Amino acid sequence: MFVGIDVHKDTHTAVGISPYGEKMFEITVGNYKEDFETLKEKVREHSGVLSPYIGLEDVRGYGERLAVYLYEKYPVYHVPSVLVDRARQNATHPEKSDSLDALGVAKVMIQSIDTLLPYTISQESQKAKQLKEISIYREDLVLERTRLKNQVHTLLYRIYNTEYAKMYKDPFALKALRFWRKAKPKCDPYLLKTTKRKVRRLLDIHVEVTDLEKDMKTLLDLGGYTIQTASGCGVVLASTIIGEIGDINRFTSPGALAKYAGCAPRERSSGKKVRHVKSRSGN
Repeated sequence: MFVGIDVHKDTHTAVGISPYGEKMFEITVGNYKEDFETLKEKVREHSGVLSPYIGLEDVRGYGERLAVYLYEKYPVYHVPSVLVDRARQNATHPEKSDSLDALGVAKVMIQSIDTLLPYTISQESQKAKQLKEISIYREDLVLERTRLKNQVHTLLYRIYNTEYAKMYKDPFALKALRFWRKAKPKCDPYLLKTTKRKVRRLLDIHVEVTDLEKDMKTLLDLGGYTIQTASGCGVVLASTIIGEIGDINRFTSPGALAKYAGCAPRERSSGKKVRHVKSRSGN
C-alpha cells in the first residue's frame, strides 16, 4: 500500500491507495504525536497483508517531525513536488487541493518508487541538514544585502551626487560603510537618517555572513569533508552541495548521484541511431 502525505504547517493530509491505484482511505491529522499515532492506526487498519510505503511532499520542512516518527515504522520516501505537479498538469482536470496533492504523491510512488530517494536519519544526514539550513540563511542575507546596496547607491547619490563614487573605490567596503555611518554632510536630516539605518544594517549583515561562514567551515571540518579542497570550490559552495545531497549513502551508485544533480546525459535513441543529449532536469 502506498500512502501519500501532503504536508503543511498545522495539518497533514494522507491518502492511501492500493498497488492498483484504488483509494483505500483519506485522513487529515494535526502536527502532534497523538495525531501521528492516529495516522499510524489508520494505516495499520487498511494495510492488512500489504506493506505500507510512505511518501511525503515536504517543501519547507514542516513534515520533519512526522517523517522522524514514521521512519521507525515504515519505509519513508521524499517525493519531489515537481513530479506531483507534472502528474497534475497531465490530468484531464488539473485541480488542486490537499486531498488531490496527497493522492498525487501516492500515485507518483506507484510509478517511480525505484527512483525516489529514501528518507534517512543518520549523522551524515544531520550534518547535511545543518549545512543546508545555514546555507539558506546565508543566501537570504546575501539577497537582502544586494537589495540594500541598490537602495544605498541611490541615497548616496542624492546626498553626495556623483562624488561619492570617487571617495572610495568600493563604496560598500567596511571602511567606506563605517565612514557613511559617521559622516554628517549638509543635507535633508531624514534622508541622512535613512541612509545611516541602511548602512548599519549592511554592517550587521557583514558580521552575520562572516559568522555563518565560520560555522560552515567548522561543520565541514567536523564532518571530515574534503570537497572544499577541489579547485574553485570554497566553503560556501561546498556547504551548499553537501546540504542538497544529504546523506550520500542514499544513492546506489555514482551514476544515481549524477542523475540527481542533472549532470548525467539523457539518452535520445531511435532505431539504429543512438545519441545522448544534455539533461535539463535534476537538482
